[in-house]
Amino acid sequence: MPTNPDPNELRKWKRKIDTLCAIIEDHFAFASQYTSESNNISQVKVRLEEINEFSEKFEEYQAELEMLDEKKDSEWINVRRSFRNRLCDVKAALLKIIDDHVIHPDNVSSPSMSSARSQQHLNTFNSMRYPPCALPTFSGDWQQWSSFIDTFNSMFHNEHSNLPLVQRFHYLRSCLAGQASDVIKSIPTTAEHFQYAYDLLVNRYENKSAIIQSHIRSLLETPKVVSPSCSELQKLHHHVTSNINALKSLQQPVEQWDAWLVTLLCSKMDSATVGEWYLQYKSKDLPSYVAVEQFLANRITAYEAGDMNCLSSEPRKMSTKSSNNKTYKKKALFVKSKEKGFGKCPLCTEHHKLYACSKFNNMSTNDRRNFVMKSRLCFNCLNFGHQVSSCYFPPCPRCGEKHNSKLHEEQANTSNQDASIANDDDSPEPHATAMYTEISAQETENLNVILATAIVNVCDTFGRMHSCRAVLDSGSQLNFITNSCAKRLNLSTASHTLNIVGVSAMASTAKQLQDTIMTSRFGDFKTTIKFYSLQTIVSALPSQVLIRDNLKMPHNILNQLADPNFHSPGPIDVLLGADIFFDVLYGEKFPLSNLACLHRTKLGWIVTGKISTLSTPHTLPNLMIQNQSALSFFTSKTNQRILEEFKAEEHFQSTFRRHCSGRFIVKLPMAQDPKVLGDSLDMAQKRFLNLERRL
Repeated sequence: MPTNPDPNELRKWKRKIDTLCAIIEDHFAFASQYTSESNNISQVKVRLEEINEFSEKFEEYQAELEMLDEKKDSEWINVRRSFRNRLCDVKAALLKIIDDHVIHPDNVSSPSMSSARSQQHLNTFNSMRYPPCALPTFSGDWQQWSSFIDTFNSMFHNEHSNLPLVQRFHYLRSCLAGQASDVIKSIPTTAEHFQYAYDLLVNRYENKSAIIQSHIRSLLETPKVVSPSCSELQKLHHHVTSNINALKSLQQPVEQWDAWLVTLLCSKMDSATVGEWYLQYKSKDLPSYVAVEQFLANRITAYEAGDMNCLSSEPRKMSTKSSNNKTYKKKALFVKSKEKGFGKCPLCTEHHKLYACSKFNNMSTNDRRNFVMKSRLCFNCLNFGHQVSSCYFPPCPRCGEKHNSKLHEEQANTSNQDASIANDDDSPEPHATAMYTEISAQETENLNVILATAIVNVCDTFGRMHSCRAVLDSGSQLNFITNSCAKRLNLSTASHTLNIVGVSAMASTAKQLQDTIMTSRFGDFKTTIKFYSLQTIVSALPSQVLIRDNLKMPHNILNQLADPNFHSPGPIDVLLGADIFFDVLYGEKFPLSNLACLHRTKLGWIVTGKISTLSTPHTLPNLMIQNQSALSFFTSKTNQRILEEFKAEEHFQSTFRRHCSGRFIVKLPMAQDPKVLGDSLDMAQKRFLNLERRL
């Protein structure tokens, strides 16, 4: 598929051709103003030899331009014709001066016809136009400095430029914005101050160390991919590789950074892509950054091929059922696994989840735990790509701990137990018997109303796009963003706050932020939006895991979902109010079931309505009390000491002593072995002595 030419490469070769044109123009001016009194004929010969070399250089530069941009062949032909005509005119003028010198050595000035002809050719050459090239802009971003200053120098500030200094100063001001513009803001725009302003700008931003740190900081702040789509992975790949290539050009040892580059790149990929990588990479050795980068590039290529197949049919044709069955089968080759969300089982490599694997279920609990640890799976949901601390899946229903019920170890048999409580007194008391039973509930389906969510791109202060998960709320008059997301986007706060009143007159305050730009992942939708920041918008949406398999979605819109993970609980970064909600709606609707449907929007297809939720197995307690009231049953007459209390009492009895003053002295108890502190005594003594010397 054709690719767009690299703008930097285009500017590079255009600058070289512009330099040749400027030198040719200088030679032509020399030939037009030549007099035997003020010039030497030897200088004419030197210039003629130099011009003879320009033809080969021009052909080389022009060939590079034509290879980069084949769409403008007609323009490049006109440029070549104009240059060669101009070159021949200059060469003819210089040869005529040499001939006149041989025939008329005492001739004082060049012929008047030559001067008139020179002016005519000058007008002809000035009429030659290259494709328009926009002025470079610089707002203070360290990463853009090198490209900006090279472009500005080649266009306005070089030894062959005849542009007056005051005009160069005007061009310099028009190219600057933001913080960079403030550097020379107070300097008068005069010819004598141009060099001072130029040097001041160079001294401010010509900082190799700051540029390197800027690229590394940009790598560390790489936005995480939320959904495994082609566009999201392309942005991640471009962001990382562009910064890596920039660091290589700054002579940084990037080849030796495999450890942290691989860790960084894997942490920014979505869980499905990371899972595919670990399934593919079988070795226990540390992978190289090149291997992970190549895997990501291949993944993007596969998504691009799938996207072309999936987008080949129009969305309006999805309402037909029988006529499009064959088409759906063809498209399902790429999106089938994405629709069901099932990758390969890490144990038997079949297409099902690990918890549904019969081989895994037949293993003992210890063997299951060992396999999960060895495979680097989450202990809570048995999936790839994250740890227990960041897992949104519900905890174990049996004990409430953060692990899967398949990994739960029974501490004691509590299925049926009888408890008898006897009175310490000799007098007879009514006998109390309690029976505690556990009833394991089967998986049941409940209906849950799902709120429309979408993945959108929001622009930060530096013009970079970040993926944010948004909830669409037609009942809100404002657009909100969480404080953490606003901090990640570096959005500045306005001067005033706003009182927000919600349901049941619940009041809160929100800070107004600077305007920013929001775009869609699909199409060219783009809008300027004003956000108000809140600590938290809403908890994870949806609140429970939804059963997606029951929704029969058309294959041609699976890659056009506004939120591919609408069925999985996840954090919300942005709330889009009524002004955005009704602006993005197309009005096209596709029913999925009696209760759920798809709505087409400029952000992609959103899912709304009621969807079944899968409640995980849980335990229902049932307590039966005989011959005694509930209050007296829960009154314990024996002191049930736990293990820590016995250890504390034992420690006190073995270490306490009484001082001569009558005070009790007890050794400080340690929860762990003091050896875990290491050799910290020497360090503590050194710090104490340093503090003592300062007194």
